[in-house]
Amino acid sequence: MDKYEYNLKLDQMKSLVAEKDYQAAAAIADTINWRKIKNVTALVRAGEIYENVGRYDTSKEILLMAYDRSPIGRTIIYRLARLAIKTANFDEAKEYYNEFVEIAPYDNLKYVLKYEINKAQGADYRTLIANLEAIKEQEFSEEWGYELAYTYHQAGMVEKCIETCDEIVLYFGDGVYVERALELKMLYQPLTKQQEAIYRQIRQQEENIVEVSPGDELESGEIVNEKVKIPPVKVSAERFNTQNLQEALQKSMEQIINATEKETVDHSMDTIKKLVEEIPYLQIPVEKEAEAAGEETAHIATDQEIDDSLKLNFQELLNEEYDGQMSLLVPEQGEAEPQITGQMTIEDVLAEWEKTRRAAAAALQEAEQQKFESAKGIISYITLTNKSGAYVTLSTLGAGIISICVPDKNGNLADIVMGYENPCDYIYDGPCSGKIPGRYANRIARGLFSLDGKEYKLAVNCGPNHLHGGPEGLQN
Repeated sequence: MDKYEYNLKLDQMKSLVAEKDYQAAAAIADTINWRKIKNVTALVRAGEIYENVGRYDTSKEILLMAYDRSPIGRTIIYRLARLAIKTANFDEAKEYYNEFVEIAPYDNLKYVLKYEINKAQGADYRTLIANLEAIKEQEFSEEWGYELAYTYHQAGMVEKCIETCDEIVLYFGDGVYVERALELKMLYQPLTKQQEAIYRQIRQQEENIVEVSPGDELESGEIVNEKVKIPPVKVSAERFNTQNLQEALQKSMEQIINATEKETVDHSMDTIKKLVEEIPYLQIPVEKEAEAAGEETAHIATDQEIDDSLKLNFQELLNEEYDGQMSLLVPEQGEAEPQITGQMTIEDVLAEWEKTRRAAAAALQEAEQQKFESAKGIISYITLTNKSGAYVTLSTLGAGIISICVPDKNGNLADIVMGYENPCDYIYDGPCSGKIPGRYANRIARGLFSLDGKEYKLAVNCGPNHLHGGPEGLQN
């Protein structure tokens, strides 16, 4: 083989590696006598190609040739260590690891090698997490950041998992690991409004969806032929966060306190009313015709029914004219509107706000009590006890395990199962705590699956996914 033909094959192999077509690259590599090649870079590339097609012995043979020509090459030693890990030769892997650390003591790849060796040997989560946290401390990459978040998830360290997922999204903002981090976080809590927008954008890019907003203008001469699909995104709970609501109310209260004209006071009071009306559980429901009642059966009040009751109770409590305070309700037409003369006093404003706060608190308390009473009549607990005094408590809702109490070495009973103190918290809970999920456990991506060539769409209840049988799973 002349030099021109050799260089041509090297260029072809390089292009195929860039396209990740390792099989085709390996076929070309097989036509070269690597024992005659002195170029270390070419030998390392050939070793990489054979490693990616699973020909570990050939890869090791060629990398050892490169090692003979450059015994202090850190890349060569790193690849030889990885090959030893893949072939379960851990003693050899540790020797290469020690040699790598000696040659390149400040190279971050030493932390990666240590983690991969421990993982391949089946180390516990505590050890693996310590290795991954060391990698993150040196250089926070999206790949190893997600590996750390997922290991937290496997170890049951929920808060650490969520925190790391948030960091991945914040630092990198896009890409496959950001998508995985968002989906991992959704297992435990809803995404923020900004994270929902990022996730939707990623999904649109993968599905070639073009989203057009009402205010968007197309470029001159641009014609959109394809159908435009705008996936719905649920409003984030962050919008109704108590802290955000308090900040908005505080701003309106300051405007009222500093107001010198009646119009400013009216505008700020209207703003407070709108804030209250925007909260879903404080809106007045539209009355619907009652459905024909069937046979009376045991019934657990749904969230919608409890919300409807809460809204009405709040408005009734708010409308009560006690303590001489004026109502926030807008009077019906025909009634004389009381005139405000001069500037409202701070006492009047604070008294009005206190009335609104008390009405909301009372309505929420009634709703919680209604939910508890509803659950108390439906959920039954069954306790099984053995001779030693250990017992398990089961629930008729979702065949749930409420508690398992067993004695310790001193004979003291202790509950070893996580759960809720209030029985009603088990109803429609997202994590499905202690209950048997179904009909399908875990998630079905985007709520879609195919059977016998037909695609089926399921109800979604975890971001865009179907989780544990959906909103009406067997656990409920």
